[in-house]
Amino acid sequence: MTGKNQEHIQTLAETIFNMGRESIMNNIMDGTFNLDDFVESQEGNIRKELDENWETLVGTGNPYWDRGSITENDLKFIMGRLMHELCLKLPEIIKKALKEGYHAWQLEYVETLTQVKDLTVSLCQKENVGSTRELMNLQTKVLFLQSVSSLIEKARLFFTAQQLKIDPVAIPVLTFPSELEIKVAQANEPIEISEIAVTASVSATSPTPETQIESTPTGRKKTTKTTTGNEGTMNENEIGTVHIFERSLVNGFVNTVEYKPAFVPEKIIRERDFEHGDKIRVVNVRPVGDKIHYDFELAEKTNSHPSHRIQINLCIVEQDTGGLFVQRADSGQTKVVFDGAERKFYLKEHDITRLKLTGGDIVDIAFWSNDPETVRVVWKHYI
Repeated sequence: MTGKNQEHIQTLAETIFNMGRESIMNNIMDGTFNLDDFVESQEGNIRKELDENWETLVGTGNPYWDRGSITENDLKFIMGRLMHELCLKLPEIIKKALKEGYHAWQLEYVETLTQVKDLTVSLCQKENVGSTRELMNLQTKVLFLQSVSSLIEKARLFFTAQQLKIDPVAIPVLTFPSELEIKVAQANEPIEISEIAVTASVSATSPTPETQIESTPTGRKKTTKTTTGNEGTMNENEIGTVHIFERSLVNGFVNTVEYKPAFVPEKIIRERDFEHGDKIRVVNVRPVGDKIHYDFELAEKTNSHPSHRIQINLCIVEQDTGGLFVQRADSGQTKVVFDGAERKFYLKEHDITRLKLTGGDIVDIAFWSNDPETVRVVWKHYI
């Protein structure tokens, strides 16, 4: 098949993959996936696509290969060639899907781990035995955490076998205290949890952050005046301090005086024009529910923006058999171009669900320049 047909064969490979996506991923995770067997199982779908798209997949300009005059033996030959081409293209599509899944699983792991920690702390703070419902909820979260962890480990084994380097999700690292210190209750004395066991820091006007970052430097003694809420330690001396803002693909964070990463949501970044490397000042520290929230303002522009983070604005969301994608920017006026070539970015299910994306939406996207497959939807415009 000629070079001009390759783009259409690539599209067909993506379509065939999406038809069997769930079984492929499950079989890879179980170690039972066989590419040739999968392609053979899709022969009926491939034949249907071939009949409907003969000219784009086979057309050479030679009348001999016209669909109406081709012999049955020639048709078998074409099917064999097409299935061979699909076997060559599917491995890269599968690797891409696994990389996307790997990143999504890591996000789920971090989010679920946070929920497990919060549920555990809540149970430890009770004076009485926790209810069955609370314990069942914790058990469900732990089982889900185990399931996601298993997927991550299996994906790592696959990438190692394929000698592929996979970068971690570009989000601030979520860490937890090395131990939960609990006093033994004497008689009716309520159980207490030491201050070091529970700290949290997120930005002030965040709705529900995509990932909340919680950290405590084990063993650090606090010498400044603090007030403690239900969960978290509020340090009033942090007001007025200046910190370096660090940009992630989506959202950002700073390290505060107490060395606890503080989450900065995308909405605040846009409203206050924060960019990577800017110096931002803490103007307020306050408890909100069981979290400690920070308010920030711009202290100094540094113009040290990360060259490795690429953002493309006002992209139109489109859809084909492979899913939702973007390939036009500036509200459809220009093609999306990266590294000297036009690009088509398929959007991740995580972002599609989170932002309720559909065809025709206008979004901003971002990715790391060394790995365009890390593309994320940064913002959805309501125009």
